[in-house]
Amino acid sequence: MSDLYLDSLSLQEEMPRLAAQSRLVYLGLEEFLRSHPIPIKNEGSLLDVGSGLGILTALVSRHFPGIHVTGLDKSTDMIRFAQVSNPKMEWVNGDVASLPFSDASFDILLNSFFLIHLPQLEKSLKEMDRVLRPGGYILMIEPDQQATKVDPLIEKLIHSHGELGPGDRKALTQAESFYLGKAYEMITQQELIITTDGSDDAPELNYPNIKIGRMTAWSMISHMGQLMNLRDIYNECLESYMKKEISIQQFVVSIRLYRKKA
Repeated sequence: MSDLYLDSLSLQEEMPRLAAQSRLVYLGLEEFLRSHPIPIKNEGSLLDVGSGLGILTALVSRHFPGIHVTGLDKSTDMIRFAQVSNPKMEWVNGDVASLPFSDASFDILLNSFFLIHLPQLEKSLKEMDRVLRPGGYILMIEPDQQATKVDPLIEKLIHSHGELGPGDRKALTQAESFYLGKAYEMITQQELIITTDGSDDAPELNYPNIKIGRMTAWSMISHMGQLMNLRDIYNECLESYMKKEISIQQFVVSIRLYRKKA
């Protein structure tokens, strides 16, 4: 089955954006994990579902020294990149809707900017639940589309991209309903507020707030222009954005930590 999201991307073109996005999110995630340490023993195991380039996987693994780390992604190219970048970790080319792991294999599941792209969300959530051990944790980092503030033309672009893609922009809410329905406990949650009144040279963290520049903000949605069906509206947005006629006010990224019933 083709994947509109993956098929529209060129790894060479997307690598800078994906790498920058991972490091930006980790600025806030690092503080979150310091404030809410996850009690996993050294012999434990972590699976990053939808690991992409593996950059965030490697950064998060610093908080869990001694555990076995596995990254899974559907993109062969991204898995190859991750294998070269972090050869000490295990990298698996696979589909979250049919995870190639035994039941109760992992102590922590991580997913970041991933659920919104899934064409079979409920089936994928069931698979993630299957491979997580009783008492294990799910660390979920997903964009909160409802809290994002952009001008109407950019909102139309984002909405159109979501309509064309295989996933559901309400995945964050659906995942919450699924986990709570399975008697998971939500340990805590935190929203990262990313505003565009900062510098493009480097992000500025005042946890949970992060300031970035206008061009950095645009780069976070630049992949939407790779879909042929969106070229016209994308170019219209880009032209108006460069003229400062429209703006992105804020992105919101939700970090949620769940614990599976023991």
